[in-house]
Amino acid sequence: MVHRVETGVSSPTAALLGRLSGAFQISLSDLLRVGPAEAQTRLMRAGERPVWNDPETGYVREQIAARARSDETAAQGMDITKVRLPPAARVAYPPEAFSFIQQAIWVLKGRLCFTEGETVHDLAAGDCLTLGSPDHCAFENRTDQPCEYIVIVS
Repeated sequence: MVHRVETGVSSPTAALLGRLSGAFQISLSDLLRVGPAEAQTRLMRAGERPVWNDPETGYVREQIAARARSDETAAQGMDITKVRLPPAARVAYPPEAFSFIQQAIWVLKGRLCFTEGETVHDLAAGDCLTLGSPDHCAFENRTDQPCEYIVIVS
């Protein structure tokens, strides 16, 4: 499947990218990062930031700030990603995608139903949730309006 994605034969879904990021133990942002480390800058201008769209759900990720790279294999600090989750969309990730990072979710618009293992968090605009121990997680918009939220990873 990785070869099919690399050659452009297949478009990866958010769920597949979550499994790959866990397998490689790199954040989803680092997995989606394009170009060599030296091409990454501290300044990410509006309209020039990387955007990725999940072909299955319509989920859209915009990289607001990228973690600084100290060499080709390590990233340090935090990254910030803005997500737009369409109405009735659901994106699930395995615990492996969260086992090596800490993250928080800050809802900007709409409502987000975030499932963390057996716990369901109903988040409204302004709410911020810091994730606990790695578990099966799902981001779900159960409304008829888009939901926008920020994911902060350190």
